[in-house]
Amino acid sequence: YAHAVPMSRTVGLTLRREQ
Repeated sequence: YAHAVPMSRTVGLTLRREQ
């Protein structure tokens, strides 16, 4: 799914921003 790819990237960015 094309949506699953960007979603995973968004999660990584959010986690990095929280740290």
